[in-house]
Amino acid sequence: MPDLPPGAVTFLFTDIQGSTKLWQNFPHKMRKTLRRF
Repeated sequence: MPDLPPGAVTFLFTDIQGSTKLWQNFPHKMRKTLRRF
C-alpha cells in the first residue's frame, strides 16, 4: 500500500434545499443533473 501524502484532508458534505421533493417530482431530471457533476 502506498504511503499517504502529508497534510490535512478536508471533506465537504453538501445538500440541495428541497432535494427530496425534487427527487420525488423529477427523478429523471435529477439523475441527469447529477451525472453532469
